[in-house]
Amino acid sequence: MRHLAETLALRGDEVSWAATIEPRRRPPFRPGIRRIEMHSFNLVEKATEFPYPIWTPARYPALLRAVEAADVVHVHDAVYFGSQLAGWYAHRRGKKLVVTQHVGRIPFPSLAYRGMQTAADRVFTRPLLRTADRVACVSDRVRNEFSGVRTKHPAEVVENGVDRDVFSPGSEERIALRVRLGLDPSRPVFLFVGRSSPKKGLGLVREAAAALSGAQWVLIGGEEGRGERGDLPNLRNVGRLPQESLPDWYRAADLLVLPSVGEGFPLVLQESMACGTPALVSEETRQGCPAAAEWLLDAGPRGRDFLAACRKAMRDGFGGDVKRRRVAEFARSRWSWETCADRYRELYGAPVAGDRGATSR
Repeated sequence: MRHLAETLALRGDEVSWAATIEPRRRPPFRPGIRRIEMHSFNLVEKATEFPYPIWTPARYPALLRAVEAADVVHVHDAVYFGSQLAGWYAHRRGKKLVVTQHVGRIPFPSLAYRGMQTAADRVFTRPLLRTADRVACVSDRVRNEFSGVRTKHPAEVVENGVDRDVFSPGSEERIALRVRLGLDPSRPVFLFVGRSSPKKGLGLVREAAAALSGAQWVLIGGEEGRGERGDLPNLRNVGRLPQESLPDWYRAADLLVLPSVGEGFPLVLQESMACGTPALVSEETRQGCPAAAEWLLDAGPRGRDFLAACRKAMRDGFGGDVKRRRVAEFARSRWSWETCADRYRELYGAPVAGDRGATSR
């Protein structure tokens, strides 16, 4: 939630941001944000592939001091260790607690995974949502999933914003852009952006790449060259990229593909659409923002119709420049970090600038 923190700082709020920051990927911050870098170990992810960093105690005093100095503590996704710790500190110190829930239940194929998720939901997520003074969800679908939790106030939908200065259709001609990125201008480009985690549906993407050899498939988000099938000449794994490099890849692609489940409405969809690129998503994700459904191709429940939908998109021609322009116009009219920050300031109870806040991720 870096952009939310930066927008709040521009509003005049004092913001402390506690998060796990990898030293080799330490992003620059705008002035006005105090960064609390938490150290962590990730044994859970190594054992299960579920990303769950656990903060080490060395930085707990710095986090506690930030909570004590804050008027509002805002945590993102209740299940995570950092959210639980910051929420517990906020409760003990009598601070107003706002929780944003980004994801719902993920239908993992593994029975063990589903059991872990159910336990974590009961032990961590739902109790913190009940404790929070205000609860926000990034989509209608996520809010509906937690509608049975008795919260102090009804949960509200607050959609993420998009940095419209960065994510836009751009002015470079798409053929020239593809050549610059090393792509064949004459062949369709399917783009996947996200972690190599079970919920993302990356296995479906690999299967489609193998079946549709006439298209180019680009993967962004994982470690370059790791875990992907090297026997597919049409599958290119770019690895992780800085955010400022993503717009060119969105603009170059014909379609963003994200057959993931349990995510609400991922930010990468909003960024892609702001660049004019439509997306192919699972039915669950499509339900996350009904207003955007016109611009989202449907891969079916849990993405089970993904390959057929990719074939149909290739046959239909992706909609051309007219559709891309309308997709970008929709995204620009609906999503901005300024609007998102204003909604959160209402939940914070901060009608005037200058309130102190601590946000944890």
